Amino acid sequence: MILLHALLGSTLAIVLLVPIFDSIPRRQDELAWLDGLDSIRLLVLVHVRRLSGVVIAVFALSVVRSWNELLFAGLLTDREVRVFPCIFWPHYGFPH
Repeated sequence: MILLHALLGSTLAIVLLVPIFDSIPRRQDELAWLDGLDSIRLLVLVHVRRLSGVVIAVFALSVVRSWNELLFAGLLTDREVRVFPCIFWPHYGFPH
């Protein structure tokens, strides 16, 4: 179940990030290569700075999606069938 959820979450990230990476002009990469940047420094200095907002938004969407899945699984199951964090809910004042 965890692997399935991680696979679906990574699919969401790929679907959202691929068009953003494709929108970066190739000319910018070529100019960075001419300036002497290797592939790691190009990724860190150019692409990460440019795409940090998008990556944070995709991360936030993934966290919200995971939290909703956990919450629905905890609230819609019987008391005998629980997901792991629901075991600790009575100690923190959450409903069973």
